[in-house]
Amino acid sequence: MARTPLAARSRTPHVSVLVAYRDAEGRQLPLPQAQTRESFTGLQLLTQRVLGFAEDSLSGFTQDFTIRQMGPSTFSIEVRAAATHGIRLRGRRAAQEYLTVTAMLHHLTDVIMGVSVAGVYLANHPDVRVRYVEDDFGPYYELFNGDRAVMAVEASSLEGLLTPEGMGVLCALVANLKQPGLAYATITQHTPGLKYVRRTQVATTDALRAFAAGQPLPVTTQDLAEARERARAGAASSSAQDQVPTAEGEAPTA
Repeated sequence: MARTPLAARSRTPHVSVLVAYRDAEGRQLPLPQAQTRESFTGLQLLTQRVLGFAEDSLSGFTQDFTIRQMGPSTFSIEVRAAATHGIRLRGRRAAQEYLTVTAMLHHLTDVIMGVSVAGVYLANHPDVRVRYVEDDFGPYYELFNGDRAVMAVEASSLEGLLTPEGMGVLCALVANLKQPGLAYATITQHTPGLKYVRRTQVATTDALRAFAAGQPLPVTTQDLAEARERARAGAASSSAQDQVPTAEGEAPTA
């Protein structure tokens, strides 16, 4: 029996996301239309920003997404990348292109979810603090709840999130989470052709509702700048200690 090429199963690479809002008992709550429109306007703006970073990788494809309501407070979101009229791919080349673009969409959806979850965590935890770290793959920030590290966020993502534009997008994005009685949202991500499904849950608190109503986040761009300065000062101090000369026959101090 001949196999159907993966690219033939769907002409348009896409990733599906399901968002369900529930109360503490797990029940769906009807959401006001105004809040829902505001929330998905925020999602649209965030998606456009993230997809813009991959403009070269998605050259020849136009990106968009649609939202459908599946229940009182459950929504299906489909992110797509459609080939422009100038691209005509067939056979193995089409399958390879389909896989490449689908993988890119999957990664970009991960980025969107990661930024959203990080923003919600910041809003939910007024006492959060940050630490700046650099490794072989680039800089990032660690988020701490007390002395416990809870999350790592790419430096550029968090810095972009805390700009006035990024804050406005996040504030709109969490509009649905300020609904009284709402306890959490479950975000389910599915890539066509794979059995793997990723689920992420974000809780809502009074602190998050206050942010959605206009209160600032507990972390600012100034906090990030200070975290970078502390990290670099610490690195310089460690480097200086490593270079302290020792007397002949004397062991270096620990």
